Amino acid sequence: MKTKKTADPTRPYSSIVFDGDERAAARAMLYPVGFKPEDFKKPLIGIASTWGQVTPCNMHIDKLALEAEAGANDAGGKAIIFNTITISDGISMGSEGMKYSLVSREVIADSIETVVGCAGMDGFVAIGGCDKNMPGSMIAIARLNRPAVFVYGGTILPGCITGDSRKLDIVSVFEAIGAHANKKIGDEEFQAIEQCAIPGPGSCGGMYTANTMASAVEALGMSLPNSSAQNAMSKAKIEDCRRAGAAVVEMLRQGIRPLDILTKKAFENAITVVIALSGSTREVTEGATALIAAVILLYVGFWMYRKAYADRWGAFLQGQLRDTLSARTRWALALVSFLAVYREAFEIVLFYQALWLQAAPAYAPMLGGLCVAAVALTGLGWLILRGTVHFPLGPFFGATSILLVLLAVIFVGKGIATLQEAGTLPVHPESFPGIPTLGVYPNLLGLLLQAGLMLIIASVFIYTYYSTEEA
Repeated sequence: MKTKKTADPTRPYSSIVFDGDERAAARAMLYPVGFKPEDFKKPLIGIASTWGQVTPCNMHIDKLALEAEAGANDAGGKAIIFNTITISDGISMGSEGMKYSLVSREVIADSIETVVGCAGMDGFVAIGGCDKNMPGSMIAIARLNRPAVFVYGGTILPGCITGDSRKLDIVSVFEAIGAHANKKIGDEEFQAIEQCAIPGPGSCGGMYTANTMASAVEALGMSLPNSSAQNAMSKAKIEDCRRAGAAVVEMLRQGIRPLDILTKKAFENAITVVIALSGSTREVTEGATALIAAVILLYVGFWMYRKAYADRWGAFLQGQLRDTLSARTRWALALVSFLAVYREAFEIVLFYQALWLQAAPAYAPMLGGLCVAAVALTGLGWLILRGTVHFPLGPFFGATSILLVLLAVIFVGKGIATLQEAGTLPVHPESFPGIPTLGVYPNLLGLLLQAGLMLIIASVFIYTYYSTEEA
């Protein structure tokens, strides 16, 4: 929407919608929702609420939105609350529903942008509390570039069982699944943990995606100080919402916009905070590894297209990487690829350990063997990088990497098949051909393929390093 030059710089968009006799019909529509004649001369502040009873992460955000509305009104603005959707990765994991997860982020961003743009809002507060509505809100803030503040809905309090000193969270439930399957806890304790692990509103307790992302957004400068550290039901969170509403009005007065804050230095600050907190690796490694993979594949693909009839693939690839990247850079990229592989491996273990334990404890030695093979393979690559080992193991490394991923697919698939045969898991009607047991868990296949890609990339760099150093 185009802005309008007015005597009041705090109303660059709402003045287009409300000012003048010809806009009387637009003003008339808002009297029923609580507007008074003087409100049409105030900055219009949107309050984007992600409230819903879909998940505890967002079940309280309607109340937080009211506080943000009050803060904006008290500061001299006129606030309007509107809603967008939310979904829950924690509930949908391992089901067909996860296919909607990433898409929901774009729906959220688009819906916020749609309402803010259509209504002529001069600024807005976005309140989120789950994996996808938080980045969705931030995408909308960046795209619109109107004065805005993000408010984190807050983390959940720990759960507890009467007479038990343990503090519970969602991971306690995952652990209980495996313990119950192995007869280490009984039905009664299992049911108690399930019922008491999530005591009320707030995002999953722990440095998982929501809490990590909240920390990153605050480090970026798009949340007020301490927003990421307050629990969902605290008085501090209520005050955070009120201050956020007032802050947007003040940003309008001072002419501060999100892109003035979202600088390169701000992103470096956010990355540093995430690494220091050892939070969810989704914030960094997925983006970093995807970027590395894209750059390598685009670069190599372009030049191979030009040189396909002039050079052998292996010699050309070595030459291009050698001429373009220093030995230290090749070593660093190989190391990052290894770390990405370990990240995928740990995610697979954390999210699917309960399935493996249920399937058959006897599979534990197989899992241990795969882990040992991965460590040995990585150690071998390290020796090649250091120059300690001097014989052509590059092709062997690449082939073994692919074999390792295939073994992992077979191993996990066999575990899930055992559960399906026992009637514990359903057989999905859209299972992948040739791997019938993985259709019910599409995320797992994606993790394995990403790990395989990173292993192959690491092997290319190691092989290139060894070959060029020997030359």
